[in-house]
Amino acid sequence: MKRIILITTLLLTGMSAWSQVETIAPKTKGNYYGRGSVGLLIGEFASGSAQISNGYAFGCGLDVGIGLGFENYNYTRFAPLFLETRYHFGKHETKPFVGLMTGYMAGLNQYDKVRGFTAGLQVGMTHYFTKHIGISTSVGYRYVMTESTNIYYTQLHQFAPYQYIENQNIHRIEARFGLVIR
Repeated sequence: MKRIILITTLLLTGMSAWSQVETIAPKTKGNYYGRGSVGLLIGEFASGSAQISNGYAFGCGLDVGIGLGFENYNYTRFAPLFLETRYHFGKHETKPFVGLMTGYMAGLNQYDKVRGFTAGLQVGMTHYFTKHIGISTSVGYRYVMTESTNIYYTQLHQFAPYQYIENQNIHRIEARFGLVIR
């Protein structure tokens, strides 16, 4: 166990020594990016989340892109298709950011027709190890409004189905960790 701690400490010290070089900071002109992240959504029900997004990083610190994800809420699976924007502060290899996202939640369940809308706000940090590869971590707030149409049969001897439309407003806290490639 002591060897593992010693090796981990030495590796982290070496990585932080690499980050002291001024040339690691990403280019100031625009560039395309790809970002993948996993997260934990905490609210009435806790669940995991995975997202991937691609977009364009403008030289002024603004990133704009589109993304696709996979989420779960109370045994209902969703695929959010979203638009994201982030503003990075500073021009060094470690940058704090503020981000907004909004999009459509497509339901993936076979028997229920579920769809919805999502919006969120994030704050976090991105650290670049090289000019093109970095990691990102953030915490944020997510709002989800879903509409589900369920079909019920009122009595066993009747064959006329009854459609029931249910709306839910979901408030969640999210924590994310991801990889950034420029």
